[in-house]
Amino acid sequence: MSDDAEGPVVAGHTTGTDGVEIGWRRYGSSDDPMVFAVHGFASTAALTWESSGWLRALTAAGRQVVTTDLRGHGSSDAPTDAAAYGIDTMVDDLVAVLDAVAPGPVDYLGYSLGARLGWELAVRHPSRIRSLSLGGLPASEPLVGFDLAAASASRSSGSIVADPATRAFVSMIDAVPANDPSALFALAVGVRTSPRSGAAPTVPMLLVTGENDEVARDGIRLVDRVPGARFVGIPGRTHANTLSARAFKIAVIDFLDALG
Repeated sequence: MSDDAEGPVVAGHTTGTDGVEIGWRRYGSSDDPMVFAVHGFASTAALTWESSGWLRALTAAGRQVVTTDLRGHGSSDAPTDAAAYGIDTMVDDLVAVLDAVAPGPVDYLGYSLGARLGWELAVRHPSRIRSLSLGGLPASEPLVGFDLAAASASRSSGSIVADPATRAFVSMIDAVPANDPSALFALAVGVRTSPRSGAAPTVPMLLVTGENDEVARDGIRLVDRVPGARFVGIPGRTHANTLSARAFKIAVIDFLDALG
């Protein structure tokens, strides 16, 4: 796997159904098959896909890559009302980006929240997705127990957050100063009230989870819901560092190459 490609960059914004502006960037040759890469909660497209070497790996493997910043993150608008978030709305944002940049079905690559959105996107709009490569996706909903009051108090007064899951999410929010914490708190509340679809995608799927992933340790259970789905565990990796693993990149590229 070579890391010496990336290619030209085209950047733009598209407008969601409620007027929120969603930023996106396209890398590589427009003649190559497209990978649509979507980051996770409290990150950005640049941190997830550029800094970790994914763009170089994918473009060197003959793929163009479109990345997007989810609403509330990076270059996209960041409303602070929980009503502006939710799985339905965020899936609609992804469809709007695809309408702007993708003439046909794409290979979807998502991590954590981006993986959950990819699952829902493929269920609701199967004609837009050729395959799914989903990393760090739990079978359960990790944000369901997010304690907004404790998280807000922690930021305002420095108090200790007792709930370990909420404490982990607060740490994620604090790790990227470019993001607005108020928007991410609103997103957490909006997403936790959005139930997971009862349906499963029907497209080819690769599921990847770090063997020490504290968030998605139950993700292997999702394989049973998708006939023919493939699961890859990354030894020694947690939710935070599975993304940068070379084995993750190789698994995705091999999966895409096998699809033709």
